[in-house]
Parts: sequence; C-alpha cells; structure tokens
Amino acid sequence: MASYSDDFNRADGTLGGNWGGSEAALFDVNGNRMRMPGSNAAGLAVYQSALSSDDADVSVDFTCHGTGGAYTEICARVSSASDTQAGGTYYGFYVEHSGSGCGVEAIVAGSFTGVASGSLGVTTGNTYTLRLTAIGDEITAYLNGVAVFGPVTDTTIAAGKYGGVIHVTNSIDTFSDLFALSDVGGGSFDPPDLPRGYAVSPQARQILRR
Repeated sequence: MASYSDDFNRADGTLGGNWGGSEAALFDVNGNRMRMPGSNAAGLAVYQSALSSDDADVSVDFTCHGTGGAYTEICARVSSASDTQAGGTYYGFYVEHSGSGCGVEAIVAGSFTGVASGSLGVTTGNTYTLRLTAIGDEITAYLNGVAVFGPVTDTTIAAGKYGGVIHVTNSIDTFSDLFALSDVGGGSFDPPDLPRGYAVSPQARQILRR
C-alpha cells in the first residue's frame, strides 16, 4: 500500500521533483501553496509516485477567487506520470471558482465523458477541500468531507495509479494546497507541518474548519 502528501511548505519556486508531466512547469510554489499564474491558461501537474492499487483516494485544498471560467480539479486514476490535461486519461472532480459549473468527468486520451454534474455554493476567499475516490466502479466526489456527487457507477477508466491537480486560470492566479494521494485502505498518515486545524486520513479526509 502507498500514500503520499505535499503541503508545499517550502521556498517559492518550482514544484519540485515529486511533480511532473509536461505541464507541471506551468505551476510553481508561491506563499507555501501550489500556484498556476494567470499568465498560463491551464495544466495538469501529476504527482510522480505511483500507488500500489487502482483504487485511489485523492484530495487537495483550493482557494476560491470567484471567477467564472477558472477551475480547480483533483484527478484520480491518472494513467501515467507524463499525462496532460487535454490529452491524458483520468477521472476528475472539478469546481468552477464561481460555483456554477462543477462535476465529475472521465477523460480518455483527451476524450470527455460527463459522469455527474451540477452546481455548488462556494464563496470567494474561502478554502475548500476537494476529494475524489475511485473504488472499483464506484466514483465519489466530496466537498469539505460531504459527498456531493456519487457514488456513481462508471466503468470508463479501470486502471491508473497516479494522481494530480488541474488548474484553469482564466487570467487569474489560482492556488491550491495540502495534496494527498493514497491507496484505499492504505492506513492513516499526516502530512508534515499540517496547518489550520486539519486532520487527514487516506480513507476520509475531513475539513475541520468551521
């Protein structure tokens, strides 16, 4: 079993060796968070360590800036360490920063299939936890520890041992933090220097902020 995490608590600069894919260079670390500068349009950063299983639990925090057309997306069952946003294979749970366009999608070599969709109430300036689990054919998306899409039965993507984060900027800097990736049933762990009163486990990542 395997589990990984990154809190981005390090000097400003590149994401570092744990992150890759051809689009990872579009991101950086800024103020102890992962950032996609608004001067870059979109990209997928893939965590470079593979899980032991195709059953995955992946999560990330994102800070909402209220701009329509800008998205943050957490990705599970990414097919390879070099996948891209537009051409990769993965499940994704995306939230538009205005809250009006949200859902779960399956991307296979760049071909899109909607799994679930809707809208979610998010507030500019607040930070939210996105979590996506892929357990067999059941896909579930959580916002702040509450299941908002699923479990949905979907057989589009059966295998993929990587996880990642997508940012779509719409000319505005986008930020995320506290990435975690685990095999389901992989045992509990705590990312180093965990800030702001969070508790994290691979089975249930709950945001404790009130």
